[in-house]
Amino acid sequence: MHHKKVTVTLIFVLILTLSLSGLASAKAYKVGTIWPMTGTAAAFGEAITNACDLVKDYVDEAGGINGYDLKLVHRDSGSEPTKGVDAARKLVNLDKARAIVGAYSSGVAMALSQGVTIPNEIPFLTLGTSPMISVVNDNDFFFRTSAHDLYNGRVLGDAMYNDGHKKIGIVYVNNAYGKGIADAAAVTFSKIHDGEVLASVPFDIGKASYSSEISRTYNNGNIDAVLIIAYPEDATVMHKEIYAKGWDDIPWYGSPDQKVPELIESLGAEYMSSIVIGSTQGRWPGPSKDSFMEGYNDKYGEYPPKPYMAPGFDGLVSVVLAIARSGKSPDEITGKDIRDNLRPVTSPPGEKIYATPEGFKKAFDLLAEGKDINYIGASGDIEFDKYGDAKSAIQTWTIEDGEIITIENLLPDPVPRDLMPPEYQG
Repeated sequence: MHHKKVTVTLIFVLILTLSLSGLASAKAYKVGTIWPMTGTAAAFGEAITNACDLVKDYVDEAGGINGYDLKLVHRDSGSEPTKGVDAARKLVNLDKARAIVGAYSSGVAMALSQGVTIPNEIPFLTLGTSPMISVVNDNDFFFRTSAHDLYNGRVLGDAMYNDGHKKIGIVYVNNAYGKGIADAAAVTFSKIHDGEVLASVPFDIGKASYSSEISRTYNNGNIDAVLIIAYPEDATVMHKEIYAKGWDDIPWYGSPDQKVPELIESLGAEYMSSIVIGSTQGRWPGPSKDSFMEGYNDKYGEYPPKPYMAPGFDGLVSVVLAIARSGKSPDEITGKDIRDNLRPVTSPPGEKIYATPEGFKKAFDLLAEGKDINYIGASGDIEFDKYGDAKSAIQTWTIEDGEIITIENLLPDPVPRDLMPPEYQG
């Protein structure tokens, strides 16, 4: 009987130990994503979500973070502020996410940051490009990994002037994103250079026709080039009307969201022949970019097809490294812990780290030893400034024979904020 009691006791202890071990391993660091899987920006949502899942694969290959898994919870912004706010509330209150990466659109990003993440002290890393994001009163919980529109507007304004144009028009989507690029391009063209902006015409999303807005721009006093700032669905309508009415006799410049294969496929190459140069988010040469490109191709059978995937990837990598540096367990870690470690893991003078499985393992080991690291991303150097904005590349592109052609990736100077309207000053 004595031996049987010992055996039963040992079995009970073993079962209890395994149960507790299972509970421990079931704990994971929860990070939310909010990308536009539906709505006007849906062309980008799946691709950026895929890029985030690639980060998780690399973390898993590296053995997890501090011995725990990374759990990603994906939600849809619907490309709308109200839906984005609802998704963020669910991530924070139901899913218990300790950080969020997401919001392709600036309007969505500003709504959910002010309505959810800032008051709940959850770090939020966005791709929204409006310069207004920089000056939100955020208690340093609002970050951005994409290049903002003081960069995009500078590149587009420079390009239009350097191509010899003297009088331009701008047609822009009437939201924070569209107005940001429009204002920055106008300031570049008319204040940094000596050109004239004869028309700046806003439009609302989702109309069946934009001939009125385009006509008001095209027919305004000998304009010799126009910049269109539009999402793919509205740009499709516009370019069809430009072509049908013979307005393609002048060059049209494109905003970041028009660099998508779907736009050319839905229009046909002939409708896009008048776009000479567009700007969008760039990818910066180096091991992180190579790993992002090749890893994505291995996982999904194609190279990353859309802009803004690289800074989405980099945003999640930055969060992962900040979690690791905190040294806190999933039960202990807070949004403030992640916020306070974002800059230290993405800034000099730490040892340079790249987004490969080996790079994650090296980073985790160095951080466990109390050493500094400096993540160099697929989209740029990261290194968040005082506004929470990363150093990120801009890419110029054109369309030739129905194909999107990259011209160059560069790290330009932004439009100086003191030249911008007062609301951008901060």
